[in-house]
Amino acid sequence: MKKHFWLYWTFLTTSVCAWADPIDLTKAREIAQAYMEGNHIPEVVETPVSKRGTRSGHSPLYIFNRGVGKGFVIVSGDDCLPSVLGYTEQGDFNAQTLPPTLLEWIEGYSRIIQDAQAQGAKPRVLKRAVSDKESIRPLVSAHWAQGAPYNNLCPFLNNGGGRAVTGCVATAAAQVIYYWRKELPDRTQYDTPTYGYGDAPVTESIPAGTPLQWELMQDSYDGSTPEDMNTAVATLMSVTGTSTWLTYGSSTSGQISDLVNTFSGQFHLNSRCTYKSGISQSEWEDMIYDDLAKGWPIVYSGVHPTQGGHAVVVDGYDATNNLFHFNFGWGGGGDGYFTVDDQTGMNGHNTWQGMTHTIHPYDYALEGKIRTEAMQTRMKNAIEVE
Repeated sequence: MKKHFWLYWTFLTTSVCAWADPIDLTKAREIAQAYMEGNHIPEVVETPVSKRGTRSGHSPLYIFNRGVGKGFVIVSGDDCLPSVLGYTEQGDFNAQTLPPTLLEWIEGYSRIIQDAQAQGAKPRVLKRAVSDKESIRPLVSAHWAQGAPYNNLCPFLNNGGGRAVTGCVATAAAQVIYYWRKELPDRTQYDTPTYGYGDAPVTESIPAGTPLQWELMQDSYDGSTPEDMNTAVATLMSVTGTSTWLTYGSSTSGQISDLVNTFSGQFHLNSRCTYKSGISQSEWEDMIYDDLAKGWPIVYSGVHPTQGGHAVVVDGYDATNNLFHFNFGWGGGGDGYFTVDDQTGMNGHNTWQGMTHTIHPYDYALEGKIRTEAMQTRMKNAIEVE
């Protein structure tokens, strides 16, 4: 699936900007340092976006590393937008290794700021959500991606270019399935389908009863991971993707709504798919939070009418800033706290904004009568029969 998914950030304070003013590097550094609670001198990262001048002559946004391997903070270059646009807690800002999704989001926000200054930014009310929500640390431990070894069992491309990538839908879903692994079947439940569409037709089926070797799967993989561990995660990825009827290619695509049948049939997971249309922002955020509070991670997606879409895992919450934790499915790259707020239009990626949620294992309960000698005992509970 084409990796374009703009993420939008919550408004952090309550104020009214009579006139939008640019933020220079000195002020941006102060904002970043305050956000880091003053425990590190922020190091500005030079990027094509940060070097680009706006009408004011200042950068449209600034990116500061929080310390080696400790993440980064993105600060707006104008107070027409929230001062902190987002942050991560690990890694460094490196355009060569971060998800294209995140890099495109940064590019999109720079255009918003440039356009706002060109048109004359109007007063904006910045709101802080009032709630009794508590922070939730990220639920999903996996940091998987779309290439090798995850795609080791994906179909081959027609053009001879190797195997297709797993696709963002399969990667997001597989990470959620892996989260529930201790409560799921240890074998596939039905033969995976074969089909001929896409740039990499699916010609081989994985039969019912194929072992799902949860114990061999790892939270992350590198080039030194043993082959049996590689095969275990590749099997899960292939079963998830083909059961969802993904269109395989160099940019594999699919619909998160099709995951409902895959979750149910192959993995005995309850789920449902809901799209945001007609649901208020506060209701939408409450729906997401309620799942996370129950320990249920979500497969989330947004679609642009012309540029495609992207699926991610939403699995945590920062109550202080009303930001949700996103796992991009890029080997941990760019994972951080962002918002599901679309008040700014999601840079156009608000069409069919949706989620496959309420993902959790089946509850097996048995109700009936058991006759023991002359006594009948009515039971309504889960029981074990040997």
